[in-house]
Amino acid sequence: MKNARMSSDFNMQKDDLASTFDETFVKNEYLEKVNNLRRSKMLSRWKNLKRWQKWAIVLVCLGLFGKALEVTGLAPKTETEPVKTVQTSTTTSSKTKTSKPSSSAKPSSSKSEEKVSKESSSESSSSEDKLKDITEDQMGSFIDYFKKDLTEKALDISTYSFYNRGTILYMTVPNEYKTYSKADLQNFADGMLTKEYEAFNVWAAINNVNYERYPMFHIKTDDGNALASQQLNGQMKIKVK
Repeated sequence: MKNARMSSDFNMQKDDLASTFDETFVKNEYLEKVNNLRRSKMLSRWKNLKRWQKWAIVLVCLGLFGKALEVTGLAPKTETEPVKTVQTSTTTSSKTKTSKPSSSAKPSSSKSEEKVSKESSSESSSSEDKLKDITEDQMGSFIDYFKKDLTEKALDISTYSFYNRGTILYMTVPNEYKTYSKADLQNFADGMLTKEYEAFNVWAAINNVNYERYPMFHIKTDDGNALASQQLNGQMKIKVK
């Protein structure tokens, strides 16, 4: 009984092993067919790829392969060493030249004397070039020129007279001028002052006199009363009330 039972168990195990072997063989055969099918598809796809696409795939595969070798330690890592820059400092030696004092230098006292002499000579020359103001002795010459200039300008001066006191020029007019209005007297006085300036500019240029210093101008009536007087600001002021 035991032998029969053992033989039946052995047969069952044998059948199981056979079925397992058959299944394994079928699976392996199936997998091989699948792999063959995949290979054929991949080969067909590879053939259909363009040339540049094939090169791109090859380069990517090589890169991945190299990276895998670096990770596993089979290939050494490529490290780029930093470029060392060497700074060269150039030192320039400057030679300083010392100037020797010349033995022919003049003493400071002589220079100061020359400076004083030059200043004095320049002052004297400037004083000579500067025009002098009119003097009392020259007033008669100017009065004659002024009367001549008025006559040439067609102005009747038969009722006027001119004289000076120092460098002040006086003009006398008839007494009836006091009856004129202040406006008319102001116009008359301003006009005569302008004519005096015009005549003095020409006379001063002829006689080398400072033309900027005009003689002060006053107008009186024959009875000696003041009619108009020149102020310090250069304007004529009517004295008649």
